[in-house]
Amino acid sequence: MRFKNKLSLLLGIAAFSTAACATDGYRDMKFGTSTAAVLAQANCTMEEPEEAPVGKMYSCEDFTFADKKTEATLFFVNDKFIRIAIAIPDEDVVKTLEILKKKYGVAAHSSQKEMQDVDLYPNKTAFINFDNNHISLLMTSNEDAQSSATLIYSAENILEIQKSRSAVTGDDL
Repeated sequence: MRFKNKLSLLLGIAAFSTAACATDGYRDMKFGTSTAAVLAQANCTMEEPEEAPVGKMYSCEDFTFADKKTEATLFFVNDKFIRIAIAIPDEDVVKTLEILKKKYGVAAHSSQKEMQDVDLYPNKTAFINFDNNHISLLMTSNEDAQSSATLIYSAENILEIQKSRSAVTGDDL
């Protein structure tokens, strides 16, 4: 599954602002909600959970986005929902970008050259962040220079949650 190969990159995008954000989750899945409740709301066929540097992650390949089935990964720390990453079908990237820009405005982004490089070269990454950096559209290219996009929603207090897990478990994040 190509989406799972990006998890280290997804997990590395944790430098989010602590300013107030408008986003408190994705759809009806609210950040801070229990694992069981969010998995029921995700309405897709979850694979067995995997341990991740930030806690546990659950993945499915039949998550509904823009009336299409796609891959999604949900992240939990201490039984609390903290992040969702959704593979955006190629034909929906531009529309998704426009909707996000209109709803939240752009908070930060990669340079134009970095964005162009994703389409031209292998192993490149570019991003556009929204809502005080709590929503990211991540564009990547793999070793064959095939590009893809991932939409990531993260909890406002994700760094605090990760630090509290580290303090409890002794893990270095």
